[in-house]
Amino acid sequence: MEIKLFRAYLDKVPVIYFQEYGEYFAKVILGIKDQGITSAIGILAKSISQHWPEELWDSVLVPIPSSPANNLRRGYSHTKLLARSLARAVPGITVVDLLISAKPRLDQSNLGFDQRKKNLAGAFQVRNLNVSRKILLFDDILTTGATLQAAKQSLELAGFEVAGYVVLSRVRPLKPE
Repeated sequence: MEIKLFRAYLDKVPVIYFQEYGEYFAKVILGIKDQGITSAIGILAKSISQHWPEELWDSVLVPIPSSPANNLRRGYSHTKLLARSLARAVPGITVVDLLISAKPRLDQSNLGFDQRKKNLAGAFQVRNLNVSRKILLFDDILTTGATLQAAKQSLELAGFEVAGYVVLSRVRPLKPE
């Protein structure tokens, strides 16, 4: 699996990602998410760590929580496992669970942007934790950006500043840096 560092923007917020969402990478991510193949997480994190930008070494990764139903079905939060594995592989990275799911959500795989935005309205609550370093929202796949934007809005309303987004892969082209 070829891992590279890509930089783009989503509504003027920097995004870094490491892979285009093609057939092979889809199998890896869906294997982790839906088939319980968590053994792939360490390998993926090690590959990504070799391309992690040095300017982001001293950052806080805030994983986007899955819906409560998906966490219950899986028995784990794949984004939290991925973020923690990255934190072990990249110098200075810390994972802080600032976000929690505030309500049930529909599966978004077949929803468009407006439907996702409606589905995510009020979806996240922010824990009252003290974080003083650069916050990077972390998710697995960037499709429309609605999830990242909803999480960012929740954090900003609670007084946090989001410095950027980190995703493993993106589905649609973004504006290059």
